[in-house]
Amino acid sequence: MVDGANEVCGRTKGPPRHKESWWWNDKVAAAVGEKRRMYLKMKESKKGDDKQRAQEDSLAYGRSKNECKKVIGKAKEAERMNLAESLETEDGKGKLFRAVKQMVNVNKDVAGGGCLKGKDGKIVVDEEKIKEIWRSYFEKVSNEEFTWDRNALDAANTVSGPIEEITCQEVKLAIEKMKNGKAAGPSGVVAEMLKAAGDIGIQWM
Repeated sequence: MVDGANEVCGRTKGPPRHKESWWWNDKVAAAVGEKRRMYLKMKESKKGDDKQRAQEDSLAYGRSKNECKKVIGKAKEAERMNLAESLETEDGKGKLFRAVKQMVNVNKDVAGGGCLKGKDGKIVVDEEKIKEIWRSYFEKVSNEEFTWDRNALDAANTVSGPIEEITCQEVKLAIEKMKNGKAAGPSGVVAEMLKAAGDIGIQWM
């Protein structure tokens, strides 16, 4: 099934791992592209026997890397100036508080909610007391034994004997409920493959 999906549909690299930065422009893209090109060239030359060429490519990559940093620094400074100028205009005054809020959220450390309710219902803000509340809660959850009546078990309705075989209809209903776009397991088979295979795929399983 995996081989068939590769042959018919092929593979993609997936979505980009990093979002485009707010300071990205054509000059930055060109500088980053040149740095990557020089890096690959240096990496390739290091595999060969020409040590002088490998050293020259390594120095060229270092220069390209420094130049890329300069271009990115200038781009960031230019965008900061544009932002400052736009906030000084009449239309930009309404964006001031939103920009400050975004800057604060970006630089803020994630340290939890900051407050919690105790057993008595009172709000606790002290960090050590909050830790103690969580510690006691998890200790209770981990060690608490729920009460249940063993005599309430109905022996007449217990099922004994071999497990019933799973029918094709049950598998078909289960596949229909599966969501698309989920990661594959160790087998490499995803829900879209099973749905596309239809009854033939179910019988093959």
